[in-house]
Amino acid sequence: MRKIKFRAWLKKDGILVDKSVMAYQIERCFHDAGHTLDGDRCEVRDFHGFSEVLQDVEDGDIILMQYTGLKDKDEKEIYEGDVVKCRDFTGIVTFDEGCFRLDLGAYEMDLALSIYCTYHKNAHEPKIIGNVYENPELLKEIK
Repeated sequence: MRKIKFRAWLKKDGILVDKSVMAYQIERCFHDAGHTLDGDRCEVRDFHGFSEVLQDVEDGDIILMQYTGLKDKDEKEIYEGDVVKCRDFTGIVTFDEGCFRLDLGAYEMDLALSIYCTYHKNAHEPKIIGNVYENPELLKEIK
């Protein structure tokens, strides 16, 4: 069974927050007396330099990306939103209908990521070449 992990893209600030920062933030929100959960927002008073970034986050300000349970050939964890090159294909990792997929854009098809990357694992392991938020120029390769 794979670990359930997330990372987040903070739209307003244009930064990617990794899983360790998020896990710490959630822990602080729910277990620290100085932090409260108010509706859809977590009020942060102090967060070792991240308080300004994460304070008063509104719905839609953060894009969560789930870990697929797979790693690329360099042992980097593959998340939704990653741009991955597998063999001759470059695609965006998406989650749809209960399955992580490699959206290949112009090919008008998608592939179940785990099946495709497992099938080609020995000869052509997947490689993360970026993500859709930090590297939007990579989308030109897919469309």
